[in-house]
Amino acid sequence: MLTLSPQEVTQLLADWGKGDRSALDKLSRSYTRSSGIEATPDWSPLFTESGLDQTKFQTVPSLWTPPHETTARAAWEGSYPDQPDFKIHIEAGAFEGKPVYFEIFDAWDQPRDVQASVSRFRERVLLVLLLAIFITVMLR
Repeated sequence: MLTLSPQEVTQLLADWGKGDRSALDKLSRSYTRSSGIEATPDWSPLFTESGLDQTKFQTVPSLWTPPHETTARAAWEGSYPDQPDFKIHIEAGAFEGKPVYFEIFDAWDQPRDVQASVSRFRERVLLVLLLAIFITVMLR
């Protein structure tokens, strides 16, 4: 099992805060097998790094599947501090007590499979439209 120093955790969180989404992924790839010990993850550094106050969020059931293997999942709903009417949903995952996933979803975000089906539908509509235009031009 990998043990990170506080400095390494701080650096990973700083990298993640700068937009390096692979920073938390590095933690998940570092493990090879489960120790069987389930520690409660500390989500507060992730909220702090995101500029959010965890106490202002309500715990809700997790809706989204993390892209990484996790042994614990959590989800919250709330809003941005400067936009209280703008609702957001947060999903998080941990592996053996270490956070490996943290993502903020806005109200218009959809699950990845829904996004793919909408994209396929748009492509088909565009194809039909282009074929109709082509046939119309060719028949003139």
